[in-house]
Amino acid sequence: MLQAINQQELRWTLLIVLGFPLLTVVLIELSRRFALPSSPLRRPLRALQVIVLPAGVLWIIVHELLHLPTDGLTVKVVDTVVGILLLHAVFTILQSLLIAFSETVGRLPAPRLFYELASSAIVAVGAAIIVSTIWDVDLGSLLGALGIGSVVLGLALQNVIGGLVAGVIVFSGRHFNLGDWLTIDGAPARVVQIDWRAITVETLAGQRVVIPSATMSGEVMRIIRARQPVWVKAEVILPLTTTPDAAKQALREAALDVPQLMEPQRLSCRIGAVGADGMHYEVSFLVADATQVSAARDVFLHRLWYVGQRHGLPIGGPDQDAAMLYGADTPELRAAALAAGGTFGLGAADLLDLAAASRMQTFAPGETILRHGVSALDFLVLLAGEARVVLPLADAPVLERLAAGDLYATRDVFRGTASKVQVIADSEVRLLLVPVGAMEHLLDRNPALAQAVELILEKHTGALAAAGAPGRAA
Repeated sequence: MLQAINQQELRWTLLIVLGFPLLTVVLIELSRRFALPSSPLRRPLRALQVIVLPAGVLWIIVHELLHLPTDGLTVKVVDTVVGILLLHAVFTILQSLLIAFSETVGRLPAPRLFYELASSAIVAVGAAIIVSTIWDVDLGSLLGALGIGSVVLGLALQNVIGGLVAGVIVFSGRHFNLGDWLTIDGAPARVVQIDWRAITVETLAGQRVVIPSATMSGEVMRIIRARQPVWVKAEVILPLTTTPDAAKQALREAALDVPQLMEPQRLSCRIGAVGADGMHYEVSFLVADATQVSAARDVFLHRLWYVGQRHGLPIGGPDQDAAMLYGADTPELRAAALAAGGTFGLGAADLLDLAAASRMQTFAPGETILRHGVSALDFLVLLAGEARVVLPLADAPVLERLAAGDLYATRDVFRGTASKVQVIADSEVRLLLVPVGAMEHLLDRNPALAQAVELILEKHTGALAAAGAPGRAA
């Protein structure tokens, strides 16, 4: 009999000494090979390694090797701990497998948090039954004691528990994730951290704001998904004397030059309201994501000043005057600017005639002076600043660079056909738009100037033809 007991103890000892390390190594290797951080096998393998194996070894040592009395304190404590750990491991494995199966066939029928709470509740009930069975405690009395303790603990931690419950309500629906954007105080802020008590967002200014869950559960949230296109909206007030068509044309021109603009065909400009202060126009356009909203609105309003100057629109209401906003513009001032630039070398009378027929305009850096596909009806005379001539292609090389005193046009200007190039301002550019009729009248009276302009036209048209966009006259 003693020999049989010793053999049995030897088997249990060998199982612990050899089997436990071997199984541990096997589980570690399986975790390393197959259980990636996002793998459904990660939690079950982890539970087997750190819960089931150690608990089994502990139970064998106490019951099969030490032979402690079953009604002793040590055995009861070990049995209670092992029972609760095994119950927790079983439900952890079942929960992981259930979630993995649900995700393979489609979306989870309930938020993941509910699986966690249900599993915890079942383990708590099972633990109460284990304690009642092993320690011979009346389950009703135990539950009553736990209930009283829960009431006392709930009263002491009601604010904390309230925040946790609010967090469960807000986040269990998985309405937003890390990287999404929420509208906070009318401005977008990116979600950078989520927990049950609060979320942390980062504003466009780089500031981090912590918002308690209890606050969010009673608020209406506007959610913008990460990398989702966002509408930029701006309101502009123009005098009632400005015709709606002219106003909308100017506003669209300013918006089309915003670098962040997406899908120009969806650009919207409509009248929002009419009041004593003027007509309110609402401009809306798309940008790639919420990080670009502030910069795009700033660029649009920046461009609008220059567009208003070119169209003579007083921005800001009925009390504004275009001359006061943008400065005086008279033929004499234009003639003086032409003389200072030295483009034509004409007499005062000819310069004044040319200036009277021309229009002075100012462009912001990055604005399109001459747009591809638009009829080229004017000669461009740069008075100040720099610009570049490019083809309307992505990463197209610069065909020509223009500086103060340069004259730009191709032969298309005489035919009134659509421009094959784009002229873009590299700095703030001030120029004169000389209508082709006024230029022809001037060239008819100045044969020498006509020859010089002919050479300039040949140069620009030749540069265009050399780039592969035919521009020579037939």
